[in-house]
Amino acid sequence: NTPDKLVVGLLDAGSLINRQIFRQFQQLCPDVKLLLVERDQHILERMLSAGKLDMIFSMTPNESTGLTVVPLVEDSFLIALPKTHPISKAHMAAHADMFGPDGKQIRFPTVSLSQCADVRFVLSGRDRMKVVQMTALRNLPAPNVGFETDSLGSTVSIAACQPHGAIVPKLFSVLFDSPEKPCFFTCAEPLPVWSFALSIKKGKKLSEAGLTYIRLFTAYIQSLGLLPDNCDPAAILAALGESGSACGESVAKPPDLCL
Repeated sequence: NTPDKLVVGLLDAGSLINRQIFRQFQQLCPDVKLLLVERDQHILERMLSAGKLDMIFSMTPNESTGLTVVPLVEDSFLIALPKTHPISKAHMAAHADMFGPDGKQIRFPTVSLSQCADVRFVLSGRDRMKVVQMTALRNLPAPNVGFETDSLGSTVSIAACQPHGAIVPKLFSVLFDSPEKPCFFTCAEPLPVWSFALSIKKGKKLSEAGLTYIRLFTAYIQSLGLLPDNCDPAAILAALGESGSACGESVAKPPDLCL
């Protein structure tokens, strides 16, 4: 027999969250083959509309016609700097409690982009994420971009071990688990809000494996304290479990989900 499969499109943070839940999904759905697709936002949306993907976890689509979109995270951006940078050293000396006992950063001092004029920044992530970063870097007299990469995760690694900075969602300060992680700072200049969402094609009935994956995904976000307080994962799953057009209509409206 051909095993069932679940095809999930992932963008940016979705890949890191998948690493946290993948093993548990395999235990719960051992006969389901999980296929992951990482592409630019517009390509994932086109594949979803064409029925080539079961769902995508990505930045909130600009154009959601024909899609059911469930907002999951609204997050701010942080500046990531190597621990060896003078700004990091100064703040680490001033804030002894910047890191918790588990090594995770729990305080985010504020720095201005003007203080980072000497920093070479890495542009990271897929298309729209890079646009947000360039918008922020325009606050600098002369934006200094070192190089580009499609992976936000590798960007945090680069900022940790090389003299490069990055602008990444706050979520990455939690997801990136390494003793060599960089220091993260709140930006004094206003930055856009980063939004992350689940999207499925309207009218699509998800399989039990699909609902299980969403349950694990949203539960992990909730465990990080990033799922909105008024958003009920059980209501999301109940609505997505409905068949036909009712699925799209009931989930498309956030008030019907966020109780």
